[in-house]
Amino acid sequence: MSTTLKPADRFYREPQATTEAHETGLLDQILERVDAIAVQQSRPSPVRLQTWAEIERFAEKAAKSGMVPKDYINKPDAIVIAVMMGSELGLAPMQSLQNIAVINGRPSIWGDAMPGLIRASGKCEYIKEWSTGEGDTLTYFCEAKRKDDPTPSVGKFGVAEAKKASLWGKDLYAKYPQRMLLARARGFGLRDAFPDVLKGLISAEEARDMVPFEATGLTPRIEHSAIHPDPEQVMQPTEPPPPKPHTWGMFLDELGPELAGAQTGEEVDAILARPLVQKAQDTLQNGARDRLQHMLDEAIKRTAGDPPGMDSEAGEVDAILARRLIQKAQDTLQNGARDV
Repeated sequence: MSTTLKPADRFYREPQATTEAHETGLLDQILERVDAIAVQQSRPSPVRLQTWAEIERFAEKAAKSGMVPKDYINKPDAIVIAVMMGSELGLAPMQSLQNIAVINGRPSIWGDAMPGLIRASGKCEYIKEWSTGEGDTLTYFCEAKRKDDPTPSVGKFGVAEAKKASLWGKDLYAKYPQRMLLARARGFGLRDAFPDVLKGLISAEEARDMVPFEATGLTPRIEHSAIHPDPEQVMQPTEPPPPKPHTWGMFLDELGPELAGAQTGEEVDAILARPLVQKAQDTLQNGARDRLQHMLDEAIKRTAGDPPGMDSEAGEVDAILARRLIQKAQDTLQNGARDV
């Protein structure tokens, strides 16, 4: 005898067994989400600056308000940088001014703000802080663990480290020793575990302990290693161009003794081949040109010499002919040919 199932019974399934622990876990997750939504709704949304003009306007107002840290009073440019750095960390404009400090010329973040930023990032599984020892053995620890890394990072800083860095007993270490040791340990541990969240910023407590280089009184020294370049690759120095005289009169005053001191025709030819002498022959006029020509004629006649068997008059004629040939060659080599 067959049994016919009713339509309602056809889709009936036995309920799956659930444990009490599983139900408790689901209930806890629901309650956490409800609490988070309630907290979010109870807090007003922070002001967000969307454009560069809005940031500049905010900086001008904040710098004159008297409600910003002393490092930002009447410094709108510093406020702009602090707000932009804070936006990269997820901070609202006013939070940026309260939590980002410029100490010894470098931006830093106060140690109390570090754990809040890291926990708000959603990447932190836990942060633990504790101390051990007393007196000179007092040491503070900060252990931080990421959700995506099974190995936690531990930072420590104690009296021994403070003495080694010449910090113990000075300034805030004398007034608040435990707080300063904790802040340094926290900075080391959180920076090692969450460099992506802190964007390379150090704690303000650590920045305060750094002595500016200008205050050390030291002079930077750069040591260069000995380099032996290939002689073939070294550019050889070129002969500098002759200095241009102030006036043509000064040029002729300098050229006259030089032509008078020439002893051979080759020396006179070398002087005639100079670009400045050739330019003078083309440029000078009237008395200056006659003076130059007279100096050249005298030098050519003096260095031409008399061939054997000829009198002095014939030698003078030969010298004049030689001068004319040189002049003709100079007149022929015009423009680019003479420049080359």
